[in-house]
Amino acid sequence: MKKDKFEIVKKDIDSIVPIREFESGILKFLGDYGLPTDRIFVGVPERVRVFENLDSVISKIDDLKVVEDSYYLSKYLAATASGLFDAALN
Repeated sequence: MKKDKFEIVKKDIDSIVPIREFESGILKFLGDYGLPTDRIFVGVPERVRVFENLDSVISKIDDLKVVEDSYYLSKYLAATASGLFDAALN
């Protein structure tokens, strides 16, 4: 299916707000165990920037099946949302 046959989802950056809550919870959890808590996560503005650019990336894919099978992209975005850019690259 060509890219003009599927919709680009309207992005809602406000849905990314829970990222801050997730980050706070993880940092508290790590701190409770005495593990390092600094320089773990990339800043929220950098994470949001990735999501703001997603439409332009998806729009370059001509085949809906390719998008539907892009598990690597979903994993990258999940790691990015978590602020773990280094994990996202693996």
